[in-house]
Amino acid sequence: LSILFERSWRTEKVPEDWSKASVTPVFKKSKKDKQGNYRPVILSSIPEKMIEQLIQDIISKQVEEKKVTRSCQHGFLNEKSCMTW
Repeated sequence: LSILFERSWRTEKVPEDWSKASVTPVFKKSKKDKQGNYRPVILSSIPEKMIEQLIQDIISKQVEEKKVTRSCQHGFLNEKSCMTW
């Protein structure tokens, strides 16, 4: 996987299989015969999820270390609530 990640990084292209995903409807509430009672869930490849998480971790670390956001901005940050008390 590390060779594939490195090649993908250098060429700025991902393998075609990684960019394919399937959308699966998941039941969420009420009657199962109504289309609006389902939500779409995207199932993507494991290598894609791994590289996505790696990139997210790197970007999050940079944002935190460089103090890019204000102290009142904390949505989607690790160990932070999305509400200010």
